Amino acid sequence: MTNIAGKISDKKKVLDALDRNILRELQLNGRISLADLGRKLGRSRARIQQKLLKLEKAGVITGYLTRVDPKALGIPLTAIVYLPIDLSRVQHFSMAAKSRCDISEWYIAKDPTTTCILKAHTSSVAKLQDLLDFLTPYGTPSVTLVLSSPVDFRAIGAIDSTT
Repeated sequence: MTNIAGKISDKKKVLDALDRNILRELQLNGRISLADLGRKLGRSRARIQQKLLKLEKAGVITGYLTRVDPKALGIPLTAIVYLPIDLSRVQHFSMAAKSRCDISEWYIAKDPTTTCILKAHTSSVAKLQDLLDFLTPYGTPSVTLVLSSPVDFRAIGAIDSTT
């Protein structure tokens, strides 16, 4: 099993104020050019590129992506699903869940039992029922429909090093 605490402390050591500012700006605008990012942060394009490579190599930046509004794709329902699951079945469930395009995120938590917390997007209630049917062999799911998301996205790792 991965030592999460070790990974966090190792990555935190490589982050300085410029790294944090680069991360914040990229999270807010992943399409910003290196030259524009350098101008915004008062550094050269070469320095920004050097820092980005360092952050990528250290595993702080794990990828680049585009956020998409599911409603624009005809997928209007968002649900949070709680699935109490036996710890011995988590790995099997995780492998099976990866094949589901309606599950966008999942977390494994202890509360005090092991629970998978899933974020799902479906085009209809019938598709949500299909997802619940898929989950039932692993445990008894409960569902919360998302009505709105006042904070849909927030950049992490701001300049304040205490957070």
